[in-house]
Amino acid sequence: MTFTLTFNGYYTEADLAEACLDSPGIYCVIGYSPRAGKLRVLYVGQGESVASRLVTPKRMAGFHKWLRRREQLFFAVAPFRGSEAHRKRVEAALIHHHKPIKNDQHVDAFRHEETTVRTKGANAGLSGCVTVRPTNTRWICERDPATSRVACNIRGGKSTERAPQRLWRRFWH
Repeated sequence: MTFTLTFNGYYTEADLAEACLDSPGIYCVIGYSPRAGKLRVLYVGQGESVASRLVTPKRMAGFHKWLRRREQLFFAVAPFRGSEAHRKRVEAALIHHHKPIKNDQHVDAFRHEETTVRTKGANAGLSGCVTVRPTNTRWICERDPATSRVACNIRGGKSTERAPQRLWRRFWH
């Protein structure tokens, strides 16, 4: 199945409060380094109301903690007019392909049918066209938010076998 997302622009924290974002959509939290001229996708999310997911003091404080020195915080938002299940599927596909450093779910495994996501508009930092196929991985890696430790388990139970380095290495950025 193919989905198309049109990102309306990049919003600063001040712009988010004024923008009309009370509709369903997909959003990306982006760190921008003016010196290097690079965008870094930190987090991909979705919501019935994008504004309610983003514009809270607690969330904003958390977003600022993710930034590197001299990075600026921006948000890219794409309205989504499909079902909630499709919105979650598109979010999962973007996360699985781009592997943002602050997303834990869907990074190692994609458990949906083959999905193609086309992005246009203000989509710098995102691929223009992404096709994600279901994964067969047996390893699931998760970070414990309280201790920041990573646990890699085989689907269906723990294993004494060590997880491949490529799975857990991305957690130590």
